[in-house]
Amino acid sequence: MLSNLRWQEVLPGALYDELEKLNSGQNLNQRNVFNRLVAILQKYLEIFKQWEDIDNKKNKKKMSVDKTIQYNGFSGTLKHLLAGCGFNKILEALLIRDNSKNINAKNNEGKTPLDFAYASGNLAEMEAEEYTSRSIDVLRGQGGNTLLHLVTLSGDIQVIKDLLAAGADVKSKNEDGLTPLQLAATEEIFDVLLEAAAIDSYFTHTNITNVAEQTARAQ
Repeated sequence: MLSNLRWQEVLPGALYDELEKLNSGQNLNQRNVFNRLVAILQKYLEIFKQWEDIDNKKNKKKMSVDKTIQYNGFSGTLKHLLAGCGFNKILEALLIRDNSKNINAKNNEGKTPLDFAYASGNLAEMEAEEYTSRSIDVLRGQGGNTLLHLVTLSGDIQVIKDLLAAGADVKSKNEDGLTPLQLAATEEIFDVLLEAAAIDSYFTHTNITNVAEQTARAQ
Protein backbone atom coordinates (compact mmCIF):
# COMPACT_ATOMS: atom_id res chain seq x y z
CA MET A 1 0.00 0.00 0.00
CA LEU A 2 1.23 3.49 -0.84
CA SER A 3 0.39 4.86 2.58
CA ASN A 4 2.65 2.23 4.16
CA LEU A 5 5.74 3.26 2.19
CA ARG A 6 8.31 4.87 4.47
CA TRP A 7 10.27 6.96 2.02
CA GLN A 8 13.35 7.33 4.23
CA GLU A 9 13.52 3.52 4.21
CA VAL A 10 12.71 3.08 0.51
CA LEU A 11 15.61 5.31 -0.52
CA PRO A 12 19.18 5.22 0.73
CA GLY A 13 19.23 7.67 3.63
CA ALA A 14 21.86 9.91 2.08
CA LEU A 15 19.88 10.15 -1.18
CA TYR A 16 16.70 11.14 0.66
CA ASP A 17 18.64 13.81 2.54
CA GLU A 18 20.19 15.22 -0.64
CA LEU A 19 16.81 15.41 -2.39
CA GLU A 20 15.29 17.04 0.68
CA LYS A 21 18.08 19.62 0.69
CA LEU A 22 17.54 20.32 -3.02
CA ASN A 23 13.80 20.72 -2.46
CA SER A 24 14.28 23.22 0.36
CA GLY A 25 17.13 25.12 -1.27
CA GLN A 26 17.22 28.32 -3.25
CA ASN A 27 17.44 29.02 -6.99
CA LEU A 28 15.73 25.81 -8.12
CA ASN A 29 13.89 26.29 -11.40
CA GLN A 30 12.87 24.56 -14.61
CA ARG A 31 16.19 25.42 -16.28
CA ASN A 32 18.46 23.74 -13.74
CA VAL A 33 16.29 21.10 -12.05
CA PHE A 34 17.18 18.22 -14.40
CA ASN A 35 20.95 18.66 -14.21
CA ARG A 36 20.82 19.07 -10.44
CA LEU A 37 18.81 15.85 -10.12
CA VAL A 38 21.25 13.98 -12.37
CA ALA A 39 24.19 15.21 -10.30
CA ILE A 40 22.59 13.76 -7.17
CA LEU A 41 21.26 10.49 -8.59
CA GLN A 42 24.52 9.59 -10.36
CA LYS A 43 26.00 8.94 -6.92
CA TYR A 44 23.52 6.08 -6.45
CA LEU A 45 24.15 3.87 -9.47
CA GLU A 46 21.75 1.08 -8.48
CA ILE A 47 18.85 3.50 -8.83
CA PHE A 48 20.31 5.79 -11.50
CA LYS A 49 20.93 2.95 -13.97
CA GLN A 50 17.27 1.95 -13.79
CA TRP A 51 16.25 5.47 -14.77
CA GLU A 52 18.60 5.54 -17.73
CA ASP A 53 17.02 5.34 -21.15
CA ILE A 54 18.21 5.48 -24.75
CA ASP A 55 18.17 8.88 -26.42
CA ASN A 56 17.40 7.82 -29.99
CA LYS A 57 18.39 11.19 -31.43
CA LYS A 58 21.87 11.10 -29.90
CA ASN A 59 22.11 7.29 -29.65
CA LYS A 60 23.28 7.38 -26.06
CA LYS A 61 21.88 6.85 -22.59
CA LYS A 62 20.41 9.63 -20.49
CA MET A 63 18.27 9.81 -17.38
CA SER A 64 14.52 9.64 -17.98
CA VAL A 65 12.17 11.19 -15.42
CA ASP A 66 9.28 9.28 -17.01
CA LYS A 67 10.64 5.73 -16.95
CA THR A 68 8.98 3.40 -14.43
CA ILE A 69 11.34 1.48 -12.18
CA GLN A 70 11.01 -1.06 -9.36
CA TYR A 71 13.10 -0.41 -6.28
CA ASN A 72 12.77 -1.56 -2.68
CA GLY A 73 8.97 -1.72 -2.71
CA PHE A 74 8.58 1.36 -4.89
CA SER A 75 7.12 1.26 -8.40
CA GLY A 76 6.91 4.39 -10.51
CA THR A 77 8.66 7.24 -12.25
CA LEU A 78 10.87 9.86 -10.66
CA LYS A 79 7.79 12.10 -10.51
CA HIS A 80 5.93 9.44 -8.48
CA LEU A 81 8.83 9.30 -6.05
CA LEU A 82 9.09 13.08 -5.65
CA ALA A 83 5.34 13.36 -5.03
CA GLY A 84 5.39 10.56 -2.48
CA CYS A 85 8.28 12.13 -0.60
CA GLY A 86 6.64 15.55 -0.64
CA PHE A 87 9.45 17.14 -2.67
CA ASN A 88 7.01 19.41 -4.44
CA LYS A 89 9.34 22.24 -5.43
CA ILE A 90 11.40 19.77 -7.45
CA LEU A 91 8.26 18.23 -8.92
CA GLU A 92 6.80 21.59 -9.92
CA ALA A 93 10.07 22.61 -11.59
CA LEU A 94 9.99 19.37 -13.60
CA LEU A 95 6.34 19.96 -14.46
CA ILE A 96 7.11 23.40 -15.89
CA ARG A 97 10.26 22.11 -17.63
CA ASP A 98 8.36 19.32 -19.38
CA ASN A 99 5.26 21.44 -20.06
CA SER A 100 3.19 19.01 -17.95
CA LYS A 101 4.24 16.04 -20.11
CA ASN A 102 3.51 12.67 -18.49
CA ILE A 103 2.67 14.26 -15.13
CA ASN A 104 -0.24 11.85 -14.81
CA ALA A 105 1.68 8.74 -15.85
CA LYS A 106 0.47 5.60 -14.09
CA ASN A 107 2.64 2.99 -12.45
CA ASN A 108 1.92 -0.73 -12.67
CA GLU A 109 -0.88 -0.32 -10.10
CA GLY A 110 -2.56 2.48 -12.03
CA LYS A 111 -1.42 5.17 -9.58
CA THR A 112 -0.35 8.66 -10.63
CA PRO A 113 2.11 10.99 -8.85
CA LEU A 114 -0.85 12.81 -7.30
CA ASP A 115 -2.10 9.51 -5.85
CA PHE A 116 1.30 9.07 -4.21
CA ALA A 117 1.10 12.54 -2.66
CA TYR A 118 -2.42 11.87 -1.39
CA ALA A 119 -1.61 8.45 0.09
CA SER A 120 1.54 9.76 1.75
CA GLY A 121 -0.27 12.69 3.36
CA ASN A 122 1.64 15.29 1.37
CA LEU A 123 -1.24 17.23 -0.17
CA ALA A 124 -0.89 19.97 2.43
CA GLU A 125 2.72 20.40 1.31
CA MET A 126 1.59 21.31 -2.20
CA GLU A 127 1.55 25.01 -1.51
CA ALA A 128 -0.35 27.29 -3.82
CA GLU A 129 2.68 29.37 -4.70
CA GLU A 130 4.37 26.23 -6.04
CA TYR A 131 1.37 24.82 -7.90
CA THR A 132 0.41 27.77 -10.06
CA SER A 133 -2.77 28.07 -12.10
CA ARG A 134 -0.71 26.79 -15.03
CA SER A 135 -0.40 23.34 -13.47
CA ILE A 136 -2.88 23.18 -10.63
CA ASP A 137 -5.66 21.50 -12.64
CA VAL A 138 -3.34 19.39 -14.79
CA LEU A 139 -2.38 17.03 -11.96
CA ARG A 140 -4.82 14.14 -11.80
CA GLY A 141 -5.17 11.11 -9.57
CA GLN A 142 -7.09 7.89 -9.96
CA GLY A 143 -10.63 8.54 -11.10
CA GLY A 144 -9.57 11.84 -12.66
CA ASN A 145 -9.52 13.70 -9.35
CA THR A 146 -7.68 17.02 -9.34
CA LEU A 147 -5.64 18.36 -6.44
CA LEU A 148 -8.70 20.36 -5.36
CA HIS A 149 -10.89 17.21 -5.39
CA LEU A 150 -8.43 15.37 -3.14
CA VAL A 151 -7.86 18.25 -0.73
CA THR A 152 -11.63 18.63 -0.47
CA LEU A 153 -11.85 14.95 0.49
CA SER A 154 -9.04 15.32 3.03
CA GLY A 155 -10.81 18.32 4.58
CA ASP A 156 -7.94 20.83 4.85
CA ILE A 157 -9.86 24.10 4.59
CA GLN A 158 -6.80 26.37 4.47
CA VAL A 159 -5.20 24.43 1.60
CA ILE A 160 -8.55 24.55 -0.22
CA LYS A 161 -8.58 28.34 0.14
CA ASP A 162 -4.96 28.58 -1.03
CA LEU A 163 -5.67 26.45 -4.10
CA LEU A 164 -8.73 28.51 -4.99
CA ALA A 165 -6.72 31.72 -4.61
CA ALA A 166 -4.10 30.26 -6.96
CA GLY A 167 -6.73 29.61 -9.62
CA ALA A 168 -7.87 26.02 -9.07
CA ASP A 169 -11.01 25.26 -11.07
CA VAL A 170 -13.83 24.54 -8.63
CA LYS A 171 -16.01 23.33 -11.51
CA SER A 172 -13.56 20.72 -12.81
CA LYS A 173 -15.05 17.22 -13.02
CA ASN A 174 -13.52 13.85 -12.28
CA GLU A 175 -14.24 10.69 -14.28
CA ASP A 176 -17.56 10.27 -12.44
CA GLY A 177 -18.61 13.76 -13.49
CA LEU A 178 -18.31 15.09 -9.93
CA THR A 179 -16.90 18.49 -8.99
CA PRO A 180 -15.07 19.27 -5.71
CA LEU A 181 -18.28 20.96 -4.55
CA GLN A 182 -20.11 17.64 -4.74
CA LEU A 183 -17.45 15.97 -2.61
CA ALA A 184 -17.50 18.53 0.21
CA ALA A 185 -17.61 16.69 3.53
CA THR A 186 -18.58 19.66 5.72
CA GLU A 187 -20.77 22.74 5.52
CA GLU A 188 -17.71 24.98 5.91
CA ILE A 189 -15.90 23.44 2.95
CA PHE A 190 -19.10 23.46 0.92
CA ASP A 191 -19.65 27.18 1.57
CA VAL A 192 -16.08 28.06 0.56
CA LEU A 193 -16.38 26.10 -2.68
CA LEU A 194 -19.87 27.41 -3.35
CA GLU A 195 -18.68 31.00 -3.11
CA ALA A 196 -15.77 30.26 -5.45
CA ALA A 197 -18.09 28.58 -7.94
CA ALA A 198 -20.40 31.60 -7.93
CA ILE A 199 -23.39 29.24 -7.92
CA ASP A 200 -26.82 30.46 -6.86
CA SER A 201 -27.31 30.06 -3.11
CA TYR A 202 -30.41 27.99 -3.89
CA PHE A 203 -28.07 25.00 -3.76
CA THR A 204 -27.40 23.49 -0.37
CA HIS A 205 -24.79 21.13 1.00
CA THR A 206 -27.45 18.44 1.44
CA ASN A 207 -28.89 18.38 -2.06
CA ILE A 208 -25.51 18.77 -3.78
CA THR A 209 -23.96 15.86 -1.86
CA ASN A 210 -27.09 13.76 -2.42
CA VAL A 211 -26.63 14.24 -6.16
CA ALA A 212 -23.01 13.14 -5.79
CA GLU A 213 -24.02 9.99 -3.92
CA GLN A 214 -26.69 9.15 -6.50
CA THR A 215 -24.19 9.66 -9.32
CA ALA A 216 -21.61 7.43 -7.63
CA ARG A 217 -24.17 4.65 -7.09
CA ALA A 218 -25.18 4.82 -10.73
CA GLN A 219 -21.62 4.16 -11.95
